[in-house]
Amino acid sequence: MDRKRILLIIGFIISVGVFGWLLYYFFFRALPGTVPTNGVNGNGTLPIPTNGNIGVIGNQSRNVNLPSFGNNIDITAPTDIARGGLTKVQDIITNPVENFVSNGSGTVFYNPSTAQFYRLADGKQTVLSDRKFTGVEKATWSKDQSKAILEFPDGSNVVYNFKTNTQITLPKEMTEFSFDGSGGSIAVKWIGDTKEDNWLMVGDADGSNFRLIEPLGDQSTNVQVGYSPDSQVVAVVRRPIDADRQEVLPIGALGQNFKSFTIEGLKFESAWAPAGNTLLYNISTAANNYNPELWLTSGSTATLGSSHLDLKLHTWASKCTFDATGNSVYCAEPTSLPTGTGLYPELADGIPDAFFRIDLRTGQKIPLALPVGSQLLYSAKSVQLSPDESQLYFVDSVTNQVHSIRLK
Repeated sequence: MDRKRILLIIGFIISVGVFGWLLYYFFFRALPGTVPTNGVNGNGTLPIPTNGNIGVIGNQSRNVNLPSFGNNIDITAPTDIARGGLTKVQDIITNPVENFVSNGSGTVFYNPSTAQFYRLADGKQTVLSDRKFTGVEKATWSKDQSKAILEFPDGSNVVYNFKTNTQITLPKEMTEFSFDGSGGSIAVKWIGDTKEDNWLMVGDADGSNFRLIEPLGDQSTNVQVGYSPDSQVVAVVRRPIDADRQEVLPIGALGQNFKSFTIEGLKFESAWAPAGNTLLYNISTAANNYNPELWLTSGSTATLGSSHLDLKLHTWASKCTFDATGNSVYCAEPTSLPTGTGLYPELADGIPDAFFRIDLRTGQKIPLALPVGSQLLYSAKSVQLSPDESQLYFVDSVTNQVHSIRLK
């Protein structure tokens, strides 16, 4: 039995044990300072201080600041709205989906069983096109959700416009796409027959006017393609300095090499805030058993990386989402992590998550929810806000179904 399989089995056993402990912690244990009679405080409610300890999440004790709720919280049953404890989960899409995207322009997703794309609004699913797209592996959407770049198992790529129902075929050598803010330009990796043919490229979304930006050589896996919100940066490159540090270099749309910065960790992955003045990223370090650590760096394109804030969350940027202002970030954090998940994220699949909001203006970490519902466990593959920011959507990593937690 290989090491990966052993770690997966260990992770599953840990997750089952942790969930049982969480049930005990939230439902059955006697709370300090209370007498277990006919309920907590005699009426099934617990006074929660404005600031204090939420106790233990997973297998780690951690102090967090609780938000001011203004009244008592009923701990005998989950709440309908996320308020820092057990929270009811709503089942939004009960069939498996892929490429679920929600932003200010709306919510769209791909249903592999029907081979079609849909829009979700007011709880209803509306097909975006009568055309079927069998076997889509990945869809990269423009910001306004009018078009998407579709990647297929045979390597073929098409740009499909859902407003005009027209498509453009892109070369198979292209991969890892990103639209700029206008939707008129795209950044891509060109992977050729030899390492000398590998390039970072930028061109028009209609497949024309491509130009070479940066040679990739044999380092293409260390380049993360992604336009910054101001469209100045098209990718970030990570370069190892030593066994514990990496240099991160932003690459400009015109080929500029902006000022690089150093991070204390490995496996750098990032996501831009809406305004483009903040970069959320995760790293892994030996001191933390090579589990993910979530950090934030702020600044203009020229000064990015001048300061770093440890958000005190052990999760990935891909399991987080910003609100529209960029002042808050919502994240799902696994309640336990086997050693090495920062290097091998798949080891965390199926481990239940707790949800938090980080106020980036103060650095305050606010507990949102421990989800409970139709499933025994919830492990978020991705986290996104509904267009009106009243719900926190998440795609379950095991079932690929879409659920939500009410925020308002």
